Amino acid sequence: MVSRSVIAAVDVGTHRVRVVVGERRGYTLYVRGATGAPIAGTAKSRPRESLDVLPALRRALEEAEAMAHATPEVLVIGVGGAEAEIAPVRVSARWDSRTTVDDAEVEALVAAAQSEGEGAYVPEVLPRRFFLDGAQLADPRGHAGRELVFEGWQVRVSEEVLEAYRSLLDRLDREAVYRFRPFAVLELLTHAEERREGVVVVDVGGWTTELIAVKGSERLVVETLPFGGAYLTRDVARVLGISLAEAEQLKLMHGVAHVQEAADAEVFPLPSEGGGAYLRQTELAQILEARLEEILTLVRSRLEELALDPLATYVFTGGTAALPGFTGLVRRLFPGSVRIGYPQYMGVRHPSLSGAVALLHAEALAGFAEEGIRRHEGIREEGWIRRVREWLLERF
Repeated sequence: MVSRSVIAAVDVGTHRVRVVVGERRGYTLYVRGATGAPIAGTAKSRPRESLDVLPALRRALEEAEAMAHATPEVLVIGVGGAEAEIAPVRVSARWDSRTTVDDAEVEALVAAAQSEGEGAYVPEVLPRRFFLDGAQLADPRGHAGRELVFEGWQVRVSEEVLEAYRSLLDRLDREAVYRFRPFAVLELLTHAEERREGVVVVDVGGWTTELIAVKGSERLVVETLPFGGAYLTRDVARVLGISLAEAEQLKLMHGVAHVQEAADAEVFPLPSEGGGAYLRQTELAQILEARLEEILTLVRSRLEELALDPLATYVFTGGTAALPGFTGLVRRLFPGSVRIGYPQYMGVRHPSLSGAVALLHAEALAGFAEEGIRRHEGIREEGWIRRVREWLLERF
């Protein structure tokens, strides 16, 4: 009998709540619905601190469930980079005689790494490397030795942060599991080879921009910068003398991030009470490019300060990355390989959904592995176990 599980992934941003519902059917993930709801107000802090997020969260969940025609059995909440700290972790296991390492030994070490550290909740541990009797191995399984060492990065979330989320969920009569959104986004949008050579994911949100950079097994940086795509909307509203809602609609309908790619012949009416005013697309692009170039320059400067620039690959995601002309602008400002990152599942191929889909993807992979181990314990390298092994190796 094929097992099924309906999962709802929630990405609470500083500007909008996004929810994606998927179904894990056997060893396949199907996306069944995606939606979002704007958060009232203009608070630039993480909205979990304000009840302003509650109506948006309720609305997004209800719409996504209606679209999917299902009630989720698992609700996944993404914890952002600004809400957690990352610390190196090192654990080891010793045996009296030479022991061949298998999945059980690896899982026990990762579980031990997750339980390290007091006074904080640890939703994730990102593996760095293994040592077996002092020799570094990408994958120790199948090798024999007396001492196995695991090194990784541990995500620690304070009880205060969790309590804020629980308070919101209690008002909706919901419970959730928590995952570190930056790790999920990194895994969804990048490849193992890119992570070895050096890659940064730049997630341009509403009021913040999140940097997720990794270079081999030596460097991992997750940092939240206090600026994002909402600043573009605010600039448009101020320069043109229109409301924020009107400016957002204008940006989405006619905005171009790079003046060179805007059409001077494209003219559209400005939203106003009296009417009669018109704007060229190139004029709107000048407003957007000025602020966006400033944001991207600050991102590049911060990467240089962290000794992470230049990197081999730059991946940009978030709703702002979907603006026409965005790729042309970032290629002018960043060296190396540059691309826009977005989910590859049908129906959700948009940069604004990267966070929510990444959480769904991560939870589904965990379910695949757990289901496979439970139902097929002892079977190695055949069918499902080969795929699970590949997923684990991709992480390592």
